[in-house]
Amino acid sequence: MVTRRNRHVPLRTCVACGKKTEKEALVRLVARPDGAVEVDPSGKAPGRGAYVCRDGGCSGDELKKSRIDSTLRRSTTEQEWSALSSSIRAATAPE
Repeated sequence: MVTRRNRHVPLRTCVACGKKTEKEALVRLVARPDGAVEVDPSGKAPGRGAYVCRDGGCSGDELKKSRIDSTLRRSTTEQEWSALSSSIRAATAPE
């Protein structure tokens, strides 16, 4: 996608619904080098990233632990998953 100034707009894919959209319309999840998985509000934290739609439609039933684990190439415990899923819901809640 190109804007008026012919600048490239990065597209990313939501891991829940598979929709490709601009990076600003998504929330980034990051697997940090120390092993923790968290929501990355800046979108620039070091580590492997995965994206979820910011509008909140993909933070419910469509979001599966196995998809996040596969995309981040890491296995999360049930305790980590519950904390992460609540963080995702908070970050994607409609304003």
